[in-house]
Amino acid sequence: METQTPTWWEKALTPPGSGVFTVSTGAHRRQQLEAHAFPQHRGRDDLRRLWWDKVQNLYFIERPILFGIPSDTGGGIHRGANWGPLEIRLQMIKDGIYDSFFDLGDVLCHPQLLLDEYVEPGLKEKIREFFYQSKQPHPVAPLSIAQDVLGTLYKNKKRVLTLGGDHSVGYATLSAFFNHHPLANKTAVLHFDAHTDLLTSRMGLPVCFGSWVPHVLTKLNNPGHWLQLGIRASGKPQSHWESQFGVKQLWANTLNSGNFHDSLNSIIQEWENQGVEHIYITFDIDALDAELAPATGTPEPEGLNDETCIQIFRRFFNHFNLIGADLVEVAPYINPRQAPTLDNNSTLNHAALILAEFQHRMT
Repeated sequence: METQTPTWWEKALTPPGSGVFTVSTGAHRRQQLEAHAFPQHRGRDDLRRLWWDKVQNLYFIERPILFGIPSDTGGGIHRGANWGPLEIRLQMIKDGIYDSFFDLGDVLCHPQLLLDEYVEPGLKEKIREFFYQSKQPHPVAPLSIAQDVLGTLYKNKKRVLTLGGDHSVGYATLSAFFNHHPLANKTAVLHFDAHTDLLTSRMGLPVCFGSWVPHVLTKLNNPGHWLQLGIRASGKPQSHWESQFGVKQLWANTLNSGNFHDSLNSIIQEWENQGVEHIYITFDIDALDAELAPATGTPEPEGLNDETCIQIFRRFFNHFNLIGADLVEVAPYINPRQAPTLDNNSTLNHAALILAEFQHRMT
């Protein structure tokens, strides 16, 4: 196991809730989180010192890690998921589950970047000067920074709950997992979503919120170890996606009918026979019905309720270990369907119910 935190992380990461690069916007909400996470701090410089001292003990901590990627650069309908990690953490504090985690903090997200390979070399050099005050070849785009950090964590078998961000974040979390985790070849993925995210590109861009999954599937030994649940907004039928990509799907209409237990039993049995021992869950909040979770980039009607999701979680938890998870696409400051105010936000409340299940299985 590694025992030293890479020094460049101090520049590429930030204390919890600070990954959206602002001066005063959101400061009041951020300060509420900082007061809970670092109650003894005296100003920003002291806060960063306390945070970095804590991060350097990362490899000796047994608690699961909380990690924020507040990037919505890969989104494309309603933006605003960059504020998800901050507000989700505050909801976790309210619900009493935050302190079960070691909060590593956030990626410092450049709001015009997504992946390093999309950045022209000259511009990359300028941004490195800003981020690191050096020309060392450290990553600068949010997903590239996250891939590097998560790769280190997963190589050391750390349990990580990642908060997004739009669902392009899934490319960083799961590519890092399948590239580096020693148990990746014994792990299957539960992917909750209203959309398949199985485009190979969107408007010419290979990786974004709607086209990230195919670029992770290539890293799996068996694409049948990827199960999509809650799909209902698709221009093509289930048979197209399953035959073209080899994934398994249980669409929202099947799950909402209640007639899914035999299908789950069959998948669980098949995975066990194939040596699967662990599951990773990537949860797009728009898997839930738009009436329950309206504060998201692409809310869709006729979705799942959290009771169904939790029932499915527990069925799989009876057979497999939860090895990692992410929750994405909570955009708390948008209000596309006249959702309740932030202080009584249905989307955050339902996200916290999902996270409580993850917390229970990861701690």
